[in-house]
Amino acid sequence: MEQVMCAPLVPIFSLLHKLFKMASLPYLKLGELFHVFMGGTAKEFEGRGLGFKMRQHSLGMARSKGYQAVIVEASNPVTLHIWKNKLGGESLASITLNTFEDEHSERPFNHLNHKVELVVVHLDRSV
Repeated sequence: MEQVMCAPLVPIFSLLHKLFKMASLPYLKLGELFHVFMGGTAKEFEGRGLGFKMRQHSLGMARSKGYQAVIVEASNPVTLHIWKNKLGGESLASITLNTFEDEHSERPFNHLNHKVELVVVHLDRSV
């Protein structure tokens, strides 16, 4: 069966592929890594600790399923703060979006001037 990807998602997955190539995770085997793809808090609920609780819950789910680590791409400064400072994650790689070039040497995010960091949380060391 041929896999078909929605055209607007191609640059996103290209970016993720580059981040994963930049980071080295040789100590993790297939099936040991839980990937949190996206998350957010609606504006009217910000500042209540819900983002932290959701992310903490995802760590608990991963732990209960036997995963060794959680990985996430964080671009929002608040989200990055939660993953790194509150949940014990470490940055493995980062890309500033407006400098990212895909495999066709195009810059699909040239209008975005912020950084995306690939963060790993080792479940045996996290909160």
